[in-house]
Amino acid sequence: MTAPRPAAPDVRRPGDAPAPEQGPLPGGWRPDGLVDGRLSPVAADAVRTYATTELATVGRSGVPVAWPVVTLLDEAAGTLTLTTSVAFPVKALNVRRDPRVSLLFSEPTGTGGPALPHVLVRGRATCPDVLRVDPAGLEPYWERIYRLQPSGASYLQGPLLPRVMDWYWFRLVLTVVPDEVLLRPADAVPDLSPDPAPGVTAPARGGDPLARFRRVAADLPSAVLSWVGDDAVPRQARVRLAGTAPGTAPGTAPGTAPRTAAGTAGEGGDVLRVLAAPGEPLVAGPASVLVHTHDDRLDAQRTAGAAGRLVPDADGWAFTPERSLGGFGGESPVAAARTLLGARRAAGRYLDRRGWARPAVPVAAYRTLARAAGASR
Repeated sequence: MTAPRPAAPDVRRPGDAPAPEQGPLPGGWRPDGLVDGRLSPVAADAVRTYATTELATVGRSGVPVAWPVVTLLDEAAGTLTLTTSVAFPVKALNVRRDPRVSLLFSEPTGTGGPALPHVLVRGRATCPDVLRVDPAGLEPYWERIYRLQPSGASYLQGPLLPRVMDWYWFRLVLTVVPDEVLLRPADAVPDLSPDPAPGVTAPARGGDPLARFRRVAADLPSAVLSWVGDDAVPRQARVRLAGTAPGTAPGTAPGTAPRTAAGTAGEGGDVLRVLAAPGEPLVAGPASVLVHTHDDRLDAQRTAGAAGRLVPDADGWAFTPERSLGGFGGESPVAAARTLLGARRAAGRYLDRRGWARPAVPVAAYRTLARAAGASR
């Protein structure tokens, strides 16, 4: 497939009045995913079927940052529940400062069924600073975790591993209340398969802080773009990235001095062409790109992210990555062990700042849930 040349962008910035809606929404989205404060049957079925979703929260700098998570839909309350370990508290800290979030259900791996619609949930999240170590009250969530990722039960083996991995069960609970739920029907999901246009180039290993992001992006056919919508709430979409030469701006021939207008490439920066669905309501400004992959059992995970700016030009849209958002997966055993020990230390720091003692994990209770989910080993 050769991607069509995008139309001249509709340039809007956060705070601008949204374009008037007439009929179907731009980008193939439909506005009927929320009915009387609850997800519609079509949206709820898709949300239950997706193994992972991409949660976008707004960082201190105003950049919406997305990360893959597992969610549980509470159909009676109309809310979505997810958790994060205190070893990785950024999502929790972000929503305490700014509750506006979005959740994109778009990664088909692990669904085990026919093509699903994309679902975009936009709303508000809460996250009390309450440590949840006991699974009581969260049993359906943990059973879903162990059912989707049976290897998670391996952390429960023997007497030593659960002690080393205790931070994994030191959880903070986030609850998302949807204000808007958009559906992109399966037959309207854009074809993001590669075409002859150049994709992202994987760099040689080295000291480049964005090297991980480029390596993972080079291996995947699509990415999740997050930006601030025209109503100041995060928005997301699956897109495809195409690279340009380092140090050049969109539409600039390699070797030409880069433009320095806001959002274009600066000192030695890269620019990535964003190939989105026709009419996708992109908004110029702070943005991020998440690339992630996993297998049908949520193993073999590779994740990386980059923050930067989304910029319109005569050719459509471009993303300028400015800093790495980190990532995990695809590391050597030594590097993986270092990451796990670093997480243990980070959890300890979170507890120490609050004067909380390091709690004991009720391993037996988690083993019971793993067995109920068919994940015991």
